[in-house]
Amino acid sequence: MAIIEILDPTARPAQTLAGAAPLLADLRGKAVALVSNAWPSLAAVWEAVAGLLRERGATQTPKYQVPLTRAASPELLSQVAARCQAAVVALGN
Repeated sequence: MAIIEILDPTARPAQTLAGAAPLLADLRGKAVALVSNAWPSLAAVWEAVAGLLRERGATQTPKYQVPLTRAASPELLSQVAARCQAAVVALGN
């Protein structure tokens, strides 16, 4: 009789998060990252979101891309945290 091995394709969390960052009082003078996994129809949405963020005082809205099939790397998360005070994340397919 053959043995069938069942594999779990889900990824385990790379790290345990310490908790949510404190909320910003406002966006004036802040950089707000736009993080996505290159969802095809997101380009138009990001332009609208970036416009709304600028209306509320954000000075920068840099875009970052997460690999479609993986979680964001620690390096990417560190880059976002070093450059931006807040982030909007949109992951979809």
